[in-house]
Amino acid sequence: MTDELLIPTKASEWIVLLHDDPDNLSLQRDFLSWLESDVKHREDWQNVSQTWRLLGEVGPLEGQSLPLSSAFPKSFDEDKSKSKKRGLDRTLSSFSSGKSSFLPKSSFTQRASRITGLLVLLLVIGFSLPQFSTRVKYLGADFVNSKARAAVIDLADGSQVTLAPETAIDVQLSQKERRVTILSGVAFFDVHKDKTRPFIVVKNDIQTTVLGTAFLVDEQQDRVSVAVTEGVVRVNRLKQDGVSLQLRPGEGVDFFNARDYKLSNRPVDDIASWRMGYLKVRDQSLGSVVGQIDRFFNGHIFIPDTDVRKKRLTGVFKLEQPHKSLRGIASIHGLEVTEISPWIIILSKK
Repeated sequence: MTDELLIPTKASEWIVLLHDDPDNLSLQRDFLSWLESDVKHREDWQNVSQTWRLLGEVGPLEGQSLPLSSAFPKSFDEDKSKSKKRGLDRTLSSFSSGKSSFLPKSSFTQRASRITGLLVLLLVIGFSLPQFSTRVKYLGADFVNSKARAAVIDLADGSQVTLAPETAIDVQLSQKERRVTILSGVAFFDVHKDKTRPFIVVKNDIQTTVLGTAFLVDEQQDRVSVAVTEGVVRVNRLKQDGVSLQLRPGEGVDFFNARDYKLSNRPVDDIASWRMGYLKVRDQSLGSVVGQIDRFFNGHIFIPDTDVRKKRLTGVFKLEQPHKSLRGIASIHGLEVTEISPWIIILSKK
């Protein structure tokens, strides 16, 4: 029998466990026992199945398929294997359709690719959480923050770097210069003054150079941003048009994927507010705001609808309470928050 401490209590947890250990016959028996023990369990399974259909809108894994038998074995080594097999098939049919009726074989086959694609998505998101995926992707980095909270790093030159979650950096200190390359994520720098060794931060083709100051380098999906809280920094785009800018406290610049860039001004206290555990935003896209909250969540937040991601937000959100922040965002725009596992949340239209 499955370890009692590990027995799931929700249908979404069973989906994860069954896919992770497809050859575990004891687990399969426990699942069917759980399913048949309470009508509420079947209702839970059906509700989760309906919610999963929302993930079909996510897109990237649509069309990917695995043999269904690789996700769920075809039979059990018991006298009642055939009946249990039919029960499991019927359950999977409900999972794919959101209905309790048994699907014809042809319909089931047509949906197999969709089901397994979603299971692969769950595997990627559920078990390759930020703590794991960030470490693997940047094994060569000097510092990696794979926790769902900020991390403070003291450099050998006396400077201090605060790393947001899912951030990795490479550090090179020499007698001529101090150079930090941001491999992924967001970092705030409090630079120890040293007139003989400039402090250089590189992200993609954006280079920020200072002697001693405090500033933020932020990476979003479509942009790299620099903002200053203290001192003066020089920001250069090394490729394309070779833009060179000087920023002072409260000033910032956003470099977009294209050649465009945008200067901005904001209160110093608003810059890198995530260091204090909250996110303060002014007229940002909902997708950008949720993306920043997602860094501090042990899992992933999906927004299937493009129109929802484009909505604008202004407000203050507590990063240590991502569920509460998402509910607040949902109430503002009339959206729905659906939690299908401890690691996966969907923000969608009602």
